[in-house]
Amino acid sequence: MTQVTLSLSVEQITGLVSVMRLEGTVMADAEMAMAEALEHAAGEGIRSMVLDLSRVSGIDSGGASALVKLWVLSKSRRMSLSAIGLDRRTREILELTQLAGVMPLFDDLNQALSSAGAGTSIPGPAGANKLEFTKESTTGMNRGSVVYWAKPVERLRVTKVPGAVSSLNVDGRRPVGPIKGFGQMWEKTYEIRFSDAKKTLVEIAATAKANFVRFQPPQNNFYPSP
Repeated sequence: MTQVTLSLSVEQITGLVSVMRLEGTVMADAEMAMAEALEHAAGEGIRSMVLDLSRVSGIDSGGASALVKLWVLSKSRRMSLSAIGLDRRTREILELTQLAGVMPLFDDLNQALSSAGAGTSIPGPAGANKLEFTKESTTGMNRGSVVYWAKPVERLRVTKVPGAVSSLNVDGRRPVGPIKGFGQMWEKTYEIRFSDAKKTLVEIAATAKANFVRFQPPQNNFYPSP
């Protein structure tokens, strides 16, 4: 196992603007730290939070979900949330999650400050609070790489389906993300403990994927892609 570290720091740049700097791979673990940092900033009277993603090496699906939840939290706290320092991979992930359509994206901090009405020059930081944590990740995996993400499409296309299945609910539909209207959702987490297993986690995951259809309960109909 290798260690993947995400470092999070927050700096108050002006009386109303703070910058949240992320460095490393953004995974689901970041959710609580980012939420706490934003809540603290809101309590200090910050009205604009700028995400600096220039040192982010990757974002996996859990990290993307954490960013979506951070945006929702910022709206509930009446704070604006924007982002700077995006490379091509990060920008594409924000487009896939539809965050790029609701969250302003800027080239640099000067632009973000100007948009927030804080002028175009960067003053010295008024204060900083740095949080750091690590997460174990399997050697050789790069879940934050954009190559593991599906490419964005305007409409969904279904090529082949079993004879008993209709594609009316999918084919030709526009993909919809949580930003534009999943409606009320509940997040549930389930755990299965393998206390006596003599297989590695990688072997267990591979077996689960290979037999996913067979493992479904009798009332479920799951049709994988060809």
